[in-house]
Amino acid sequence: MAFHLAVSLKRFGPSRAWWSFSMERLMGHVLKSTGNNGIGQLEVTYLTNFARIANLRAILGSNSFPPSFQPYVDHIRSLYHPITFASQTVSNHRQTSLEVSNFHQLIERLNQIAPLKGANWIASNEWAKSLSNTNAPVTSRVQAYSNLKQGDVVYSNMKTNKSNCVVELKSNSPAKYGMIKMIFTHLRTPPGLHPVSSTWLAVHPLIPVPSNTNPFAQLKKYDSLGVALRRVEYSQEHIVLLDDVLAQCAWMTYKPEELGPGMAFETTAIVSLNR
Repeated sequence: MAFHLAVSLKRFGPSRAWWSFSMERLMGHVLKSTGNNGIGQLEVTYLTNFARIANLRAILGSNSFPPSFQPYVDHIRSLYHPITFASQTVSNHRQTSLEVSNFHQLIERLNQIAPLKGANWIASNEWAKSLSNTNAPVTSRVQAYSNLKQGDVVYSNMKTNKSNCVVELKSNSPAKYGMIKMIFTHLRTPPGLHPVSSTWLAVHPLIPVPSNTNPFAQLKKYDSLGVALRRVEYSQEHIVLLDDVLAQCAWMTYKPEELGPGMAFETTAIVSLNR
């Protein structure tokens, strides 16, 4: 039934219009009507906004859209039916196994830096086959990290952040400079003792370039500045403790022959940040 007198008279005649007069007066006061018996602002708002929204919601719920529209439909539906949150966070660490060559290097390093009294660290598969239990087994399972923070310094592997992947190593390390390929923690258990965890780096060594073609050779007398020109040896990897890192390095790469015709390979200029 129409609430407005003018509309009711027009549609239903005087027999049904009389009772709506009181409602018309009420609505006129509530809506501050101009007295023209026309539609007030509230009704206009309803017809132009809420009714349309209801119709739109019904259409969105009909599932009659082509597949190409579905992403947009889901996005609009999420305004009144929020999509259940699903975490998209990627973990900074993962369980993995070392490559065979790196695993053998790790065992060798463990026997050097953490020797056992009257025994050796050996691969767990070899320990299981041995008749003696005097040796301690080492597993190849490790926890690998894309980034690792130690104090105020963040280390990253070369795929994650190249800015944090070149390091200067201590003098007792197998290389002077290295590019981090992998960061990992490894757990070992000495016989009769609690497990011990250590953090390691697998690095590609940055080897010296021939001195007769090295334009940086003239900076030899400025060794204290920690400036060097090197070449990344991707075919080699060394396993070193994170504690063997002396400092991070700033670096930039030169294309083959960019520094001269005698250097037909990519080179890397390094500046140690050890101060």
